[in-house]
Amino acid sequence: MRPFEESAGFFQPTLIMLKYTISGSAGILDISLGSRVSDKMNAMIMGLGLDICDVLRMWKAVRSDHFVRRIFRPEEIAYADGKGNELARAASFASAFAVREAFSKASGISIYKVAFSGSFYLERTRAGAPSLFVPRDLDEDFAEGRKRAWVSLSHDVDYAVAVVVIETAGAARHEI
Repeated sequence: MRPFEESAGFFQPTLIMLKYTISGSAGILDISLGSRVSDKMNAMIMGLGLDICDVLRMWKAVRSDHFVRRIFRPEEIAYADGKGNELARAASFASAFAVREAFSKASGISIYKVAFSGSFYLERTRAGAPSLFVPRDLDEDFAEGRKRAWVSLSHDVDYAVAVVVIETAGAARHEI
């Protein structure tokens, strides 16, 4: 059985059954490759974007308040400014910039529109998990709940990386 079946240009996850043996007892393990979105939505991956940003380069760029205010929202600026030192601040901005690039790649929306929209931003849940606010003027499907973006960020001293996966409901999918 193939784990993914192609349907109208999209790959949909199927269920995989694996046999296993633990301490002489045989059984079947179900592994679902589905998403965390409701099964009623028939969710599919629409896009995947990845970007890496040089923290030192961002450290140099964020010395300019004009650059910071032009690219980042007040929420992102406050988060980065609360990091305590200049390198950690730069890493936070590098992550926020990398997520713009990754979202642009995943969505097909130009980086210019994403970076300079003034309303797209990286937000944090109370627990600190990253998520994206995608304004209606960039893509109304996010505002209407027909699309959802999953974000993963990481950084070290030298680089920040962002991965964005865009999920879409079956009824809202765009044919490729």
